[in-house]
Amino acid sequence: MNKEHISILAIETSCDETSAAVVVNGRDVRSNVISSQIALHTLYGGVVPEIASRKHIEKINQVIRGWSNYFRCAWLYKETVRKLDSKLRRRIRAIIWKQWKSIRKKEESLVRLGCPRDKAHSYACARQGYVRCATTFLNKYIRNIHLKKKGLLSMEEYFDTVAERFMKTFVRTAQCRTACWVV
Repeated sequence: MNKEHISILAIETSCDETSAAVVVNGRDVRSNVISSQIALHTLYGGVVPEIASRKHIEKINQVIRGWSNYFRCAWLYKETVRKLDSKLRRRIRAIIWKQWKSIRKKEESLVRLGCPRDKAHSYACARQGYVRCATTFLNKYIRNIHLKKKGLLSMEEYFDTVAERFMKTFVRTAQCRTACWVV
């Protein structure tokens, strides 16, 4: 019986670590990388949220580049990449929301991002979970442009560049197989 191989990219972040793993069929771990920021945080006497988020984005970008270059044929699954990119951005928004901690900081930050003060106050006092906030109202104010300015690489855009390079060296045949160009 021929089993279909399902590859999963898992990304996990905490206040001082970022990890990524590629798992095949839910059990076979092909790659597992953990990047610790403990040495960086000891310089400052504890976790500094802005520095931590910068390092998270830097490490996540490395994972995106590595994963997309390894699985070059991901251009076949553009919708899957789009969903994965959306989930990653929602998680980053939730992390930012969690880092703001106090109601006052959340309110001030939302106002700076263009939210009216009365709405910013009601959002800051929301009793929803972090991911729920990131799904409902944070994506209106923490847009993809803001995340790009912070340095987050868009999986979809990067996959497009990888796919373009891939298509220059390979061509899809009618049976959806890849064949190398022969000159």
